[in-house]
Amino acid sequence: MRAMLASFAAVSALAISAPVSAEELTITLTGEVTPICGVTNDETNAAPGPIPINFGMLSDTPVGQQTDRITSRLLITCNSPDGGSVTINSENGGKLFLDGVGGEAREVGYTISSVGGFGLFFPETDLGADVVRTFPGAAQFIQGQRLTLFFKANGVAVNNDANANEADRTTVFAGNYTDVVTVSVTAN
Repeated sequence: MRAMLASFAAVSALAISAPVSAEELTITLTGEVTPICGVTNDETNAAPGPIPINFGMLSDTPVGQQTDRITSRLLITCNSPDGGSVTINSENGGKLFLDGVGGEAREVGYTISSVGGFGLFFPETDLGADVVRTFPGAAQFIQGQRLTLFFKANGVAVNNDANANEADRTTVFAGNYTDVVTVSVTAN
């Protein structure tokens, strides 16, 4: 028992006389979320790839009038806290070209406008210049914010109902008229 008491006393003396030291270790956790900004077709059951817009028979719409509007719904997503911008560009400067070639009697004008929140709205324009809309960093863009575009083509029919001696005609050559509109989204 005496040996036990001596051992206990020795251990107790070491515990009391030994300095107590405490050290800290911090762990810094990091991660990165890459910026993702883009545009997708928001139509139900939409096929991937380009969105086809067909104005139909333009020679059925008189000069000075436009076709019925065609709607295209897009979804703009962007996770930048600084927001971003949407740019809408026409390959042909806002005109449909006959078989890809413009010029006299080979061009049909059209207009585009939009409805969309957070700065995405713009009034009717002919896309002679790019349309650029900026938007803020908002949680709605993380989930996707709708941008609805409206397209209308200018009529080319000249009806001569008032003068029976003149035949109906168009202001452009017959054929297929096209343009490519690009919508791009970039982060600020």
